[in-house]
Amino acid sequence: MIQIAVLLTVHNRREKTLQCLQHLLAQEMDNSIKLSVYLTDDGCTDDTASSAKKLLPEITIINGDGNLYWNRGMRAAWEAATNDKDYDFYLWLNDDTMLLPTAISHLLQCAKKKGNEAIISGCISSTMPPYKTTYCGRTRNTWITCNGTLQRLRLMHGNTVLIPQSVYHKIEKNDCYYRHAFGDYDYALTAASKGIATYSSEKFVGRCDIDNIHPKCFDKRYTLHQRFTNLYSPTSYFYPTDAFHFDMKHNGVFTALGRYIYLHLSCLFPCMWRD
Repeated sequence: MIQIAVLLTVHNRREKTLQCLQHLLAQEMDNSIKLSVYLTDDGCTDDTASSAKKLLPEITIINGDGNLYWNRGMRAAWEAATNDKDYDFYLWLNDDTMLLPTAISHLLQCAKKKGNEAIISGCISSTMPPYKTTYCGRTRNTWITCNGTLQRLRLMHGNTVLIPQSVYHKIEKNDCYYRHAFGDYDYALTAASKGIATYSSEKFVGRCDIDNIHPKCFDKRYTLHQRFTNLYSPTSYFYPTDAFHFDMKHNGVFTALGRYIYLHLSCLFPCMWRD
């Protein structure tokens, strides 16, 4: 029996969350694979948790107060899972990612090819043809596109990530310092520092459109106050102190200071921003 803990964190996206769980329940996989779902309800006011419980009675709900956001909510789900048992695999899953029917079987196949000693970040495509790669990760130089091979990644997106038990024992959980963003990037780099590789899946495992094409905090169409409010929103992908912590941990003090200054200057002068 292969036991997998599926980890999610959600906030007021009931219909999307239920669609995600329905795609999870529709997985085509061997009977020897057992899924246990751990969902952090981070202060939902739209009955997400009760609806999820009706759909999946055996789901484990972890209650948050609305201040966990993605990274800390995922960690809360992970803590609940490891308190129950030492699972064979842990699967990160964003509730806006709709898994394809063979997603989990394919992720397990990819992990097996690497001796269950590597992290597998699932390739995610757009929801409409021609199904371009939207999420997965990047090498040192570029964001990857799904090409039918296992590609070595430096950074990964947390949409759909399979983490074997052996990897968890060496790294444990995601860094609780981060609020919303950086936790997935940080985990891949922390793994690399311990000699653990991260790879893309060979083929697409889910659908999810890009949700942050042009950050509001660097968009001149908004007022300065609006831009800075967005930059310092807990859900910001560029939250300055989180970015500083990330760079100090992985890139050094000069990069940390440089990015910290650059984020604020780009907020002041949006013409400076380069993605």
